[in-house]
Amino acid sequence: MRPTRIRDITMKTTGKLYAHNAMQSESIQKNEVSLKNLIRRRINFLLFTVLATALCLGFSSCSKDDDEGGNDSIAGLWRYVNVSYDIKNPSNTSLEEEQIDDAELVKFLFTGSSIEFKADNSFVFDVIEDDEDDKGTYSDKDGKIVLSTNNDMIHNGSVVTLNSGVLSVTQDLLDEKYEYGFGDNDAYMGKTFRELGFTKFTVIINFRK
Repeated sequence: MRPTRIRDITMKTTGKLYAHNAMQSESIQKNEVSLKNLIRRRINFLLFTVLATALCLGFSSCSKDDDEGGNDSIAGLWRYVNVSYDIKNPSNTSLEEEQIDDAELVKFLFTGSSIEFKADNSFVFDVIEDDEDDKGTYSDKDGKIVLSTNNDMIHNGSVVTLNSGVLSVTQDLLDEKYEYGFGDNDAYMGKTFRELGFTKFTVIINFRK
């Protein structure tokens, strides 16, 4: 074969090689771009999935919080945490102080106690310092869980609420009758706290599971 022919073939071959290499390089670049786009799309998809999951969990949590306070959510055994109260008698501060002292004693009386709400809509309040348990029933009245009982520790008509894992039994005692206290006064016996000048007489017993 003539040298010119060899040179021509070599040049053509070299040209084809250059062209082939250029095409390969372009193909590799395109593949790199495609791979980058694919990775970007997958990352976006993963981020979207994580965000959607977080939103679902958030809505679920909110839904559970909104549901707190229903009969199903209070079922079970709850242990005493503390007592708070709001007692006011502007016309008789000494009687007010007497009842506040009684409320303070309740804090020690209820220590170690518990209340259990059962599936049959009954409840048992077990006071460690008392020989007899307070028993009664609970029901939903106008969107509120109300207790029915004839016992002394938890009064009839007390309202149960559940907030952030704390179950509270709120007792409005304004219409309860005065029966005893420090330095009992016969003139007070048999009268309601409202009749004795009290403007506020609320006792709240708090429990946790």
